[in-house]
Amino acid sequence: MRVPKDVLAGQFTLGVEEEFQIVDPETRELRSYVSQLIEKGGKSVLRERVRPEMHQSMVETGTGICKDIHQVDAEITELRQHLDYLARKSNLRIVAAGTHPFSEWKKQHIVDNDRYNTLVEELQDIARENLVFGLHVHVGIKNKDVAMQLANQVRYFLPHLLTLSTSSPFWLGRKSGLRSWRCEVFKRFPRTGIPDEFRSYSHFQQFAELLVKVGSIDNAKKIWWDVRVHPFFDTVELRICDMITRRDDCVTLAGVVQALMAQLYLLYTRNQAWRTYGRALIEENKWRAVRYGLDANLIDFGKEEEVPIRELIPELLRSSWTRRSPCSAPATASARASSASSPRAPAPTARSPSTRRPAWIRRRSSTTSSRRPCRGSSHSRSTRAPRHLLPRRRASKA
Repeated sequence: MRVPKDVLAGQFTLGVEEEFQIVDPETRELRSYVSQLIEKGGKSVLRERVRPEMHQSMVETGTGICKDIHQVDAEITELRQHLDYLARKSNLRIVAAGTHPFSEWKKQHIVDNDRYNTLVEELQDIARENLVFGLHVHVGIKNKDVAMQLANQVRYFLPHLLTLSTSSPFWLGRKSGLRSWRCEVFKRFPRTGIPDEFRSYSHFQQFAELLVKVGSIDNAKKIWWDVRVHPFFDTVELRICDMITRRDDCVTLAGVVQALMAQLYLLYTRNQAWRTYGRALIEENKWRAVRYGLDANLIDFGKEEEVPIRELIPELLRSSWTRRSPCSAPATASARASSASSPRAPAPTARSPSTRRPAWIRRRSSTTSSRRPCRGSSHSRSTRAPRHLLPRRRASKA
């Protein structure tokens, strides 16, 4: 698939937010110290890229607006190095993982500001117990309606991305039996998890405005779904991932997210779309990702069968199925290891009467006019769209 000129111009910028643990190196316990850490040089060295979160034992960093994955790599490296330096000056350490193995949330202090005090007053112990650490990736999309369509479609891939990041098997000194206990803690918050599909951005705005009107929220930032069209930035924000320990793995995952969103957008420009599925079905796959991580068997809803995630990841990595995506991530060691440990499908070749495009990406036949989802177990070359790839429904005005 050739990328049309200027289709991606100025879009698909990246922003990455990481939530780190502040740890005492002697006791290995969490230390409530973020306010002092920032006062002792965090603002002067890292400026607005470092900030407190609700718990004093957590510190969040955020890159600037990055034009490509190489800039993400440089900024994450710089942020992690400076944060580590600041912590060591205070004889502390910075840890990257989705939960702390044994520190108790009851002993952690809350940052004293109006936003967090209000949140604790509203949610009580649900907020105090939310001692979890995540990775958020923002992808720049200029048009809000386009962003909403892409957010609808990328929901299908959220469990896949979660399996690549699970790093929270321990909680309060116990092995939880889950690969992402963080997801189970965070889902106690209202307005979390896999979102429903929205017809358009105005449809989402009506939903958010209703919640504001009845006093449930004061603004749309209190909608904490696993993916959301950001209410204030021109981005789609993916929030499902656990905090990733290794820097190169974090950068690679950000690149995968960027390439996936770009591929969905290229389909959008061809009046095609990945088939959307209901929240309940996607939540089933999310549970499998939470429980088993990279050992999970996820459900292929098109084939109606289980498939090991280690076989699905290469398909995800080849989502653009081009020789080189304009948004592709650098080939880090972790990416090569993931690819080498998983079954490979044949590389795409020039089309011939006997060579077909991948089923999920095949172009809709010009003779097909129906917009109804196709049924049946096989794809017709002439009149049937593939199970996953359908003609895009145009957003209706709400």
